[in-house]
Amino acid sequence: MSGPVFRTTRWRTGYRVDDVDDFLADVLPRVTDRPDPALAERIVQARFATVHLGAGYDMSDVDAYLDDLVGRVGGPPAPGA
Repeated sequence: MSGPVFRTTRWRTGYRVDDVDDFLADVLPRVTDRPDPALAERIVQARFATVHLGAGYDMSDVDAYLDDLVGRVGGPPAPGA
C-alpha cells in the first residue's frame, strides 16, 4: 500500500509533516484485509504536532485519510466524522 499525498499549508495551521509521515510509515504496513480493532483505535487516537507558519500537511486532508483508513481496517468511524 503506498502512502497518500497531502496538500501542504504555509500560512495557516497544519500538521507537522514528519509526525504524519512517521506515523503512516509505521501504520500502513500493518493494514491488511482482516479487521484489526486495535489498529483502528490507534489510528483514531493519533495526534500530531501542528505548525503555524512553516509547511505542514492540510489538516482536513490528513483527517479524511485517517477516517478512511479506520474504515478499511474495520473500525468504527472517528468521533465527529
